[in-house]
Amino acid sequence: MAGIPATGGPSTCESQGSVWGVEPVTAPVATAAHRTIGRWTYSLVRDVLSNPKYTGYMVWNRKATSSGTGRNNPPEVWVWSGESTHPGLESIEVFTQAQRVARAKAGTPSRSDGPRKPKKPRRMFVLRSYMTCGLCGRRMFGKQDSGNTYYVCSPKRSYLPDGHPAVIRVREEPLMAGLNEFFNREIFGAQRHQRLQALLARMSDQHLDEHQEQVAMAKARIKDLVRRQARVLDPLENLDDPTPALVQRVNERAAEIATELKAAQDRLRELHETAPVHAAPELLDLLPTGAVDLGLLPEATLRKLLDVFGLAMRHDGEKNSSSAR
Repeated sequence: MAGIPATGGPSTCESQGSVWGVEPVTAPVATAAHRTIGRWTYSLVRDVLSNPKYTGYMVWNRKATSSGTGRNNPPEVWVWSGESTHPGLESIEVFTQAQRVARAKAGTPSRSDGPRKPKKPRRMFVLRSYMTCGLCGRRMFGKQDSGNTYYVCSPKRSYLPDGHPAVIRVREEPLMAGLNEFFNREIFGAQRHQRLQALLARMSDQHLDEHQEQVAMAKARIKDLVRRQARVLDPLENLDDPTPALVQRVNERAAEIATELKAAQDRLRELHETAPVHAAPELLDLLPTGAVDLGLLPEATLRKLLDVFGLAMRHDGEKNSSSAR
């Protein structure tokens, strides 16, 4: 153990009880008289074997007080005094061996307790990161009630938008039914190629035209702002001694144009990064056909599938309906 002195020095007690094969002579005396029972108990032996100060040395940094939670630090970062500072009840060798035994038995159930019951697996809400509230844009969280799973939006009162109910709850069952229908029809259905081709014929040209129009508008906006930026100093060119108020106004206008220009350039960069991708309907051939039930998939597998297809669900609180894309 790092930081422990090389030798433990003499000990006032040769062992710590029958655990080590020798009966102790006297038990430690409690600070409160009513707690002193005059004999060794399980808790007394445990305390002696787990507290390094019973070795006769001072030990610091056993808890991470700066973390705010007071968690225990590993023995490797404890700070030991260079010499013994008080009589000890055990040697450092005995203390070290006790820690090894404790670590070896950590997590094993005691005989008196019997076999431990397995922990229930943590409930995963498979749609928790895909479902958002259409009224406030917040991500809805999962909750179980009376055997049913819900996705809930419940903002604090100070953040509650106008027209937003205090609590919005959406059952998971109809959401999963809708996803099952979509995947069985559009992804794993026998007519998936025909349906995708018809969808692309309606949407691809429209999306491309809309994107190109937005790019053209952004470029025109940037060109106009650059022209204005070049002319912002025109009011000062024909004046030998402009007033401070005029200079301040020109500087303010130059700053405003610079801000607008940066926003337009950021918008154009965003449009270039989100340009419509080329459709690849042949990727459907890599997937099997046939009926599927998403509810039978392991939750981790289902979430990977939904991530691949970029699922995004939005609940319309006014119409009390949910949509996915």
